[in-house]
This record gives sequence, structure tokens and C-alpha cells, in this order.
Amino acid sequence: MALPALGIVARLLLSKGTREAVKKYGRAAVDKAKKELDKRNVAIDKKAAKVARAEGRTPSRIKEQAARHEAGKQRSREGLRTRLDRQQAEGPSRTIE
Repeated sequence: MALPALGIVARLLLSKGTREAVKKYGRAAVDKAKKELDKRNVAIDKKAAKVARAEGRTPSRIKEQAARHEAGKQRSREGLRTRLDRQQAEGPSRTIE
């Protein structure tokens, strides 16, 4: 499929969604358009990170990843505390022989 046609598919994909784009252009065209959109987004992220580093700032993508990682660690700690509290409330664990 020609590159301009992928642009048309991508535009419909963004405006009306995957279902409408598949109905009109087919699954293969939509998949190609999604890949092109992903490539574009990665290029934009890389460029933004490069500019941020040049200005002495931490790129927002890295900040977001660190925040998600911290939140996941916090949820894990809370889950562990909850499990330990339940086990202590139930008393000694029983083993089936």
C-alpha cells in the first residue's frame, strides 16, 4: 500500500477507531497504519528526550517510568502486609498430611 494511503487509513483510525477503519480498508492496512503511528510516536519521544537532556531536564518518559515502578513497589509492599496480617489473624497455618 502506498504511503499516502497509509496516512488516510491512519487518519480514519485516529478519528473513528479501529473498527471503522477495518470495515473500510481491511485488517492489513490498519495494522500497517498502526505500525507507522507507533514508529512516529517513538521518534517524537526520542526527539523530546534529546531536547530535554540538552536543557538539563529529565525526560518526562523516564519520570513516568520511575513513578510507575515506585507505585508498583508500594502496591507490592501493601499486598505483603495485608497477607501477613491475614495469616497472623488466622493463626498457625495448617498442613495437610
